[in-house]
Amino acid sequence: MTKLKLKTFGDLSKKMKVHRGTSKEVIIKADRALFAQMIIITENRKLKMNDVLCHPLGPLPWTLASTDGSLRKTNKASLAKELQKNMTAADIIPQPCARIIDGMAMVQKIRGDQKTFAEVADSLMYMVLNEGTESQRIDVVFDVYRDNSIKNPEREKRGSDTSHEFRNIKADHKIHQWRKFLCNSKNKSLLIKFIAEEWQNERYRERLAGKKIFVTTEDCCYDVSSIGMTTREELRSTQEEADTRMFLHAAHAAAAGYRAVVITSEDTDVFVLSHVLYLSNAVSRFEQHTRMY
Repeated sequence: MTKLKLKTFGDLSKKMKVHRGTSKEVIIKADRALFAQMIIITENRKLKMNDVLCHPLGPLPWTLASTDGSLRKTNKASLAKELQKNMTAADIIPQPCARIIDGMAMVQKIRGDQKTFAEVADSLMYMVLNEGTESQRIDVVFDVYRDNSIKNPEREKRGSDTSHEFRNIKADHKIHQWRKFLCNSKNKSLLIKFIAEEWQNERYRERLAGKKIFVTTEDCCYDVSSIGMTTREELRSTQEEADTRMFLHAAHAAAAGYRAVVITSEDTDVFVLSHVLYLSNAVSRFEQHTRMY
């Protein structure tokens, strides 16, 4: 006789993965103890079951939170696609031009397995110079990873506590597991500090050939060129996210006389902020034009 897979009350507490047409996975978890309590309360207080079931079964609204209590994330990329429908790319970028780069997004593209930290810094320098080929100024803006941060729950969810923590970074140290190394926030902080210090060496400055690189580490910002290195106090900032700090550098470049500022980032937040600032600037120009007449 074939075994029948009958459903029991124990199946209610299991996690099921439901695949939708958008290839997203939605984890559904039913708490049988809570459902039983609702039935008992309904019978004791003479309530209607239809009215009781109109309210969420879980301790939190499932539209706002997941089953583990964390906030439910939305698909921000869909907003970027809608905004791109009304945007047109410029055929020619005016010169002189400045390039603002999301540093950690660029680091994530590196294949660092079996590389030394010196080779990682060299690869990142090559990628940055290649991205800013037509730019006289390149700003590499990194995130700041603090111990007490609002983003700590999200970082823990991504597995920041599962990787090994480095106490010190040397140029000749070899990285065996690059992705696990980047999972730890303290490792990222050490890597950013190492890159900023490594790029100040003469062998890196010789490759700039008339260009300037502004690189951030923690609250500081360094101006590195073929001549030497200087600290830019006007670009010192306590902002934790590179998403907003990049606009500080964009405003600084615009004030320095650059006719165009190009921001390189794959983050939707940066795209939305750029779109909002562009629209607000267009409105202010329109109001100024109308006041002239």
